[in-house]
Amino acid sequence: CAGGCFDLTLDRDNCGVCGNTCRTSSLCLLGNCVDEGAVALEPNNSDGVARGGASIVYQGVWSAILYGTNSYDNTDATVTCRQLGFASGTVLTSGTSCAGCPTVYAFQCTGEEARLADCPFGLYSGFEYTGPIVQCVP
Repeated sequence: CAGGCFDLTLDRDNCGVCGNTCRTSSLCLLGNCVDEGAVALEPNNSDGVARGGASIVYQGVWSAILYGTNSYDNTDATVTCRQLGFASGTVLTSGTSCAGCPTVYAFQCTGEEARLADCPFGLYSGFEYTGPIVQCVP
């Protein structure tokens, strides 16, 4: 980048490619400009239906979402999917897992929220977790 050495996965002024500057309110994570509270499903399918493990940007880091009793349900999935531009969502099963990942849990969405980060939630301090597989539909 003009003779400089930058981490294109994290540098706000060279995010993903040289010269791609993220907005002031955005972060550069994994080479993409994202806002605090952004959500993603990995992997995402190209068949018009998005499904995958859910994650959220919390305190500048992609954080896993914990699945379990009272931690993430269909109301939370619908809020997540609406944030991604879909009409609704459901939790299909648990299935994603990670050891030592930043993790959030106990979402208490009412279904009226515009973003998952607008729902009350807690932080999980355990070492291993199982996350939800979410499916969004148009």
